Order: sequence, then C-alpha cells, then structure tokens
Amino acid sequence: MTNHASGYAYYAYNFQSSSQLFGCDESLPVPRTTDIPFVTATELYKLLSIDNSTLIIPPFKIARHKLIYINPLPLKIDINILPVVVSRIVIVHNFQVEDCNPDLHECLAGIFFAGQVNGQWEQPEDYPVECRTIEIIGVLDKGAGEIYHP
Repeated sequence: MTNHASGYAYYAYNFQSSSQLFGCDESLPVPRTTDIPFVTATELYKLLSIDNSTLIIPPFKIARHKLIYINPLPLKIDINILPVVVSRIVIVHNFQVEDCNPDLHECLAGIFFAGQVNGQWEQPEDYPVECRTIEIIGVLDKGAGEIYHP
C-alpha cells in the first residue's frame, strides 16, 4: 500500500486495469458519523473540486441498499497517479478495510476510478479489489482538469 492521498490509503494490484481504489485508513481517528452530512450523488458531484492536480472529495454519507455508506474524512487524490485520462468516479462499499463501527447499518465507502476498455466502463466488481458499486458521482478528465456530471 502506498499513500497518495491525505488521510487515505491507496490500493493497487498487479493486474491490467485502469482502475484505482482509494479508501479510509483503518488506523485514523474518525469523527462521529452524526457530524457527517447526508448527500445524494448529485449533491456530492457539486461538492467535488480540483485544486491544481488534487481531486478533493469531502466527507459524506449516502444511503443505498438499505445501508448508509460513509466517507469519514476529506479525500485528496493526486490525479496524476491515475493511469487513464478519463475515468468514472464511483462510490463503492470498501471491503479492503476492517470496519470497526458497531452500527451494522453503516459501512465504509471508498472511491473507485473506472476507465474504459473496448468502449465499456470498467466495473469494480470485475476486479479483485473487494468493493461493490454504490453510486457514480462524476467523470474525471485529468487531461482537462475537469469533473463532469455522470
């Protein structure tokens, strides 16, 4: 594991894929989940920003599949490390980290960057990254330094 994002661990695997998974480091102190705002995918898209070459995703809670998925800390990702120019920004259920939260209705969210292969978007479930798609929140064009609505 290599750290390429503030407060978050970067997971990469030795397989051909343009995908990348970012998720909360289990060793970090996490604020109370009541302090983290609920958002929809559209609301979260509007909160995404790029500062120089750093993608910033704020803390969030999003409801889906009768569960609450939480990104507890600000996520700051150097987009230059992503292997593709255009990628979908996907919220995923992050199984990479042991979730010690006693509330079984709350799960840790991660961010998966899906590229295109033969004109089809990659799916997190198709790769050994142990995550499940929750919502698509944007499309990142790192060449243009822009985030577009999915």
